[in-house]
Amino acid sequence: MLAKAKIGAIEFIGDEIRIAVVKTGKKLPQLLDLQVRQVTYENEEEHFDARVRALNEALDALKVQPGSYVLCVPCTSSIVRALTIPFKGMARVSKAVPFELEPHLAFPLEELLLDFDVIREVSGTTEVLAVGVRRNHLEEQLAILGEAGVVVEMAAVDVMGMTALWRAIQKNAKGLRAVLHVRGENSVIAITYNKALAFSRILHFGEAQVRGNPDLVSREIQNTMRAFQA
Repeated sequence: MLAKAKIGAIEFIGDEIRIAVVKTGKKLPQLLDLQVRQVTYENEEEHFDARVRALNEALDALKVQPGSYVLCVPCTSSIVRALTIPFKGMARVSKAVPFELEPHLAFPLEELLLDFDVIREVSGTTEVLAVGVRRNHLEEQLAILGEAGVVVEMAAVDVMGMTALWRAIQKNAKGLRAVLHVRGENSVIAITYNKALAFSRILHFGEAQVRGNPDLVSREIQNTMRAFQA
């Protein structure tokens, strides 16, 4: 059962700040309000204050006030890795995920805020999708929100939300399914296994390339599918 609520989703995309107020409670959320503000500043020292100012302008312009806020983290700022843990049991898996992920990182594990989702359990092992966000990136955004007096209930990577919306309109989402989310500057391909997100990858083409260079888009998707199969 879905809880009825008005939720404000906040997203920082470069020098643009977006706030979408959605009403939940049905299969798909209903968009009630959307405010977008551009961050303007003359030098880097003014960047933080300019983002706070733009956020406050967007908040003040909302016609519908949400009951709570969530932070949408762009997948361009996240690290995603499918891992196979050689045993079962959530407590043991939770402890093992950071150690299994660390060899794949180009920086210390302590710089990463980490979570994971179980894909499936098979033959005594647990397949998980580990998702991490650089700690300094998230802390910077939380500092801006705090300066504007906004307390967020949670932070989530955008590809998970977009894929959940896609899955909600599917009559049959069992087994392996792939969906391509096309955005302005880039895209992301997501693969689900039943109800779990099993794989995702940023693709460096956006709406213009999809319309104007379909051969490039096709090659990128084929290469990504090969990487998933491998």
